[in-house]
Formats: sequence, structure tokens, C-alpha cells
Amino acid sequence: MLPIITTLLLIKNYIKIKFPDLDYHSIYRSLFCFAISTLSCFTIFLEWNTFISDPMAFTLQSYLINTFMVVYMAYDLIWIFVKKRFRFDLFIHHVLCLIVYMNYRSHILLTYYAINEIISAFNWVSLVFPNFEWLIRILKLCSILFVRLIIWINGLVLMHNTEFFNIILICTTLFLSLDIFWITVIIGNMFKNLAKKTIQYIKKNKDE
Repeated sequence: MLPIITTLLLIKNYIKIKFPDLDYHSIYRSLFCFAISTLSCFTIFLEWNTFISDPMAFTLQSYLINTFMVVYMAYDLIWIFVKKRFRFDLFIHHVLCLIVYMNYRSHILLTYYAINEIISAFNWVSLVFPNFEWLIRILKLCSILFVRLIIWINGLVLMHNTEFFNIILICTTLFLSLDIFWITVIIGNMFKNLAKKTIQYIKKNKDE
């Protein structure tokens, strides 16, 4: 795990130097999500037959990705408390991921679930280019509806009539609850931003 930790720290330090005036940790977190979701997607694509025939199978590449998830989630949890940037929803997400990945990281199914990290994969764009924040909100909403939801449902279908179904059902319910919460936040922020711009537009035209 030491090489993974070292790599994560080097990448974060580079981002900190590159974007000293921005929320570099959030950029780092977003780029990690982009990397892990992309790697997971390619892994599942390349090992599709193995995954479909036995979702609990072991492959070296999926094991490395799942270990990567464990190390990152643990590190990010520590950072949240050390820097006092606590977010209850993020805390629940990371704790659930840690529990699941630490216990079942030898299974390719968890690499399939790691694709869901795409929800935060493009946050860095809105941080570096604030004008595109509206687009990123739409992408996050689409990722929940057209990626995460499909993966949750497909996971339940794949694991139906197996000994793992109950634990997967519980975890899926918890993650779906987080998704519902994030949907309300995303839509709420979109309406707030629209209302703010509408008021600004009205004031501007009134002054003219």
C-alpha cells in the first residue's frame, strides 16, 4: 500500500502547487474519482465475461483498483477531520465504502461499483472554470440517474439468489438514500442559481 499512498501524496502536492489559490483538495478528490471510475470501467469492459459469469471472482487488476479505493477513502476521511471540513453525507459515503471494500476488495463486483465515482469525476472543471458550474451540476444529475441507478439495480439482479444479496440490498439502499439527498441538493442549487441570475437580470434592466 505504501507505493499507492506515495503516489496519492505526490499527485496532491502537484495539484496544490498548480492551483494554490483554489480548493486544491476538492480538485484532487475529483481527479481521483475520474481516474478510479475510468479505470474501473475499462477493467469491467476487458473482463466482462469473468464479471458476468462470476461477479465475486478475483482478478489482479480489480483487486488493485479496490485497494486503491480503500487507501484513498481512509486518507480522505483523515483529511476531513484534520482540516475540519466535515460533511455528514461524505462521511457516511466514505465509511460505508471503507467497510465494504476492506471486507470484499478481492471481488470484481466492487470494481464494477467503483464506476459510480463518476458522480464527482468532473467537479474539478467547475472549480477551475466556475462558469461551467451549471454544466457540472447537470452531469452529476445525469450520472446519478443514468449510471449509478443502473449499476445499483444491475448489482441486485446479478446477486439475486446468492448469499450476498441481503448485505448488497442493505448497502444499495443506503447509497440510494445518499443519491436521493444529492439529487435534492443539486436541483435545489440549480433553482437558487437560476433565481439569483433572474433577480440580477431584473435589477440590471430596471437600472437601465
